[in-house]
Amino acid sequence: MDTPPPSPQSTLAESQHKATHKQTVKSGRGWILAVSVLQLLSATLVYVASRNVDEPASTRTLMFTSIVVAVLGLIFFGLWIWARRAPFAAAVSALSLYVSFIALDVVVDPSQLARGIIVKMLIIAGLSQAVKSSYALKKAAEAGR
Repeated sequence: MDTPPPSPQSTLAESQHKATHKQTVKSGRGWILAVSVLQLLSATLVYVASRNVDEPASTRTLMFTSIVVAVLGLIFFGLWIWARRAPFAAAVSALSLYVSFIALDVVVDPSQLARGIIVKMLIIAGLSQAVKSSYALKKAAEAGR
């Protein structure tokens, strides 16, 4: 039994729907890159601050912090690259990693939650949107098969 070919209107609607999701996924990749850049800039600032501290214990702590933050920035950069091939997995990983490190920061120093709360909320919202849009694109691609 032959299935009828899809109507031009449904094909056009599906194409527009996928194009919208792809643009939103691209924006989600932008959020991952933004987190990477912010982490790398923060690491640089902490490193510079560590060079201006006279107390050896504080210098070691700041150096360790700058290394951890730089590694996080590099991880997010890797997730940004990965998001080209697997946008959903990369977005979920980025959101999970970001929220996990905020939670770890709060465990170490509860006052960290209030510092930069607006930026943290914006990043979580952006990464959440990346997850949502990449999931929708994934589902649309699976439905189109």
